[in-house]
Amino acid sequence: MKQLETARELLSYIDRQIVLWLMERMQLSHGIGHIKRREEIEVYNSTQEAELMRRVTELGTEVGLRKEFVIEIYRLIHEESVRIQRRVR
Repeated sequence: MKQLETARELLSYIDRQIVLWLMERMQLSHGIGHIKRREEIEVYNSTQEAELMRRVTELGTEVGLRKEFVIEIYRLIHEESVRIQRRVR
């Protein structure tokens, strides 16, 4: 039972780190939104999205994650990033 508790504590720590990294990523996206607004650049860029998906699926498969799993997570992350950038005034 102690091993299970220890493993769950480690998962909780990792989950916290994931959420903190997501928060940091969204803060960067907000900053990118300001840059795009100032430079009059369209928020959504399909080429950039394709490159992101290529990069993360490659990394994910290298470390043993299912491609579909990585794509699903990063689609959500990218959609939120675009949403945040569009909200920049």
